[in-house]
Amino acid sequence: MITYEQFKKIFPQTMETSDEESKCLKLQLADSLAYLDTNTLSTRERELLATIFPSKPAPDIFSNLPLGYYRILYFKTDNINELSEILRSLVPDIFRQEKNIYLEEYTAENLSVSEYEEIFEAIKNDFGLDFTYYIGNFSQSTELPDIYLQESEIFEKGYENIQDFALTLLRNPLIENNLIMANLDFRLSQDGDTKEIISALYQSKANQNQAAKSLFIHRNTLLQKIKKIERKYGIKLDATGVVIYQALLNN
Repeated sequence: MITYEQFKKIFPQTMETSDEESKCLKLQLADSLAYLDTNTLSTRERELLATIFPSKPAPDIFSNLPLGYYRILYFKTDNINELSEILRSLVPDIFRQEKNIYLEEYTAENLSVSEYEEIFEAIKNDFGLDFTYYIGNFSQSTELPDIYLQESEIFEKGYENIQDFALTLLRNPLIENNLIMANLDFRLSQDGDTKEIISALYQSKANQNQAAKSLFIHRNTLLQKIKKIERKYGIKLDATGVVIYQALLNN
């Protein structure tokens, strides 16, 4: 799919954001959303863009949601009913389901990405179910339709979580235009304790013993903090993760 910079060369009037979305054509590009004022487009251009970027209506699952943070779980399988029964018995925080997507409400007890990966692997092995999945990031309820547009595109490319996809964005100056990464950057940057832990892990090359010493805390205390961070933000603070999130905070 075309990137924002490539698209802007074709349509110089392309905008990164817009205060008047109702007057704009909103397109999901490879690395970010793009906005085009429809008044600047000819009929032929509008028809062409509609063909290249067919609209993807947001599912009804996002309608009338209470304010709060939610994440979307995406699945592809021929056994969705059987998988649904298993998931609901294992994940009590599933708020709504519509076809192959599930909405999970943020609580203090959410599973981390790593825990989900272990559970999904166990389901495949123990129940013989074949499925692919994508674990979304927690976002405000009002942003979920736009988050869905980006995450569903990432899922279709074969990624299982934003951390895998983020590696393709790190060298992109438009990384902050990706709504998922921008939200994550904002939330992490507001959390001083988390920033300090990510920095310590980055400096120690993800060596938890060294990171704990630099923070003047016991290793078990650090492990508890890491687990809490992973659950809160839906990220993995492994060797790859600390590089990604330190780069995001430095961007």
